[in-house]
Amino acid sequence: MSRKKGICVNCGAPCYKSKSISGVDCCAKCRHDVAKSVVTGGAYFEPSESVIELGGVITPARPKLTALEIEKLAKTNQAAQFKMKPQALSLDVHIDTGKPVTMVFMADAHFGALATDYAKIRECIDFVLKNDGFCLANVGDWIDNFFKFFNQAPVHEQVVTPQMQLEWWLEIVLDLAKAGKAVVEWPGNHDDMRWQRELGMSLTQFITSNIEKHTELLQNYARFDGMGLLNLHVGKQHYTILGNHKWSGRSVHNKLYGHQKAITEHGSVDAVIGAHFHVPAYSTFPKTGSFAKTVEYVHLVQCGAAKGADLYSTQNSFRPGIYGTPCLTFMPNEHRIIYHEGPLDALIYSKGLEK
Repeated sequence: MSRKKGICVNCGAPCYKSKSISGVDCCAKCRHDVAKSVVTGGAYFEPSESVIELGGVITPARPKLTALEIEKLAKTNQAAQFKMKPQALSLDVHIDTGKPVTMVFMADAHFGALATDYAKIRECIDFVLKNDGFCLANVGDWIDNFFKFFNQAPVHEQVVTPQMQLEWWLEIVLDLAKAGKAVVEWPGNHDDMRWQRELGMSLTQFITSNIEKHTELLQNYARFDGMGLLNLHVGKQHYTILGNHKWSGRSVHNKLYGHQKAITEHGSVDAVIGAHFHVPAYSTFPKTGSFAKTVEYVHLVQCGAAKGADLYSTQNSFRPGIYGTPCLTFMPNEHRIIYHEGPLDALIYSKGLEK
């Protein structure tokens, strides 16, 4: 059965009728350009007076820039990226306070997916925004971001487009930053890694391309491009948190085996954070030997997920995710960390300290 030829709706070139996500006829080059435009905000396309509309993606054409203007834009974006240090393995966040600070670890929200519990996501974000002494860490896969996949089920099951998911993510991060909340991000395989693999782009680049509009992110915002060590300064104390969306190494007997392996490979820290497997877990691991007078412990934390069972996961025998947003409370005047199963437990603990 031969494919039926048509005309590309964007450039007018002859092409085969496409059954892609866009649902319209377009040539391979234009499909790639539109996909890249979603991430770059339209800067990828050549200057034109027309508006590119393809598969619901509307991209206003950018004005033509002179060589000097392009050079200035390049230097501005370069300085912004270096300031945010997306390639750094270690970043610092300073919270000047005399009260305890609780970091809520949220991962695998998969915003945009059919099986996501959107009420729980909003409940967690609003909780952090409304309560003093709380900040948020994104441990990856906040968005589902299926614009391309070998199995089309998760692509077509999305309830909002990847572009809308991106807009949602950026607005949430900005709302937290504007509210004076520290924001830390370790990307997952559904967000940065997928864009880097398919388009050579990342969310960090997306932010810095418009950094003049989002200067509040340069205050207490740390975003890694993968594994990274967060130096969290709370009051007089300095805490080290090693984070990664997915730690290598698995065991059916120990859900936190990868976390323990990370300690042996990267050195002892105060906490190791991970996600990816959609099941929350917590344990401690001794920093020092059994004959030491004082034994200190590393907190091993794995986040749960807000995504349940969908067609793809059911067909491949993946069990539904278990919701969990574990928290760590950091004391400002003594080096002490307290674990909580959720933000409400942390709030009750903090209120008890005030009495």
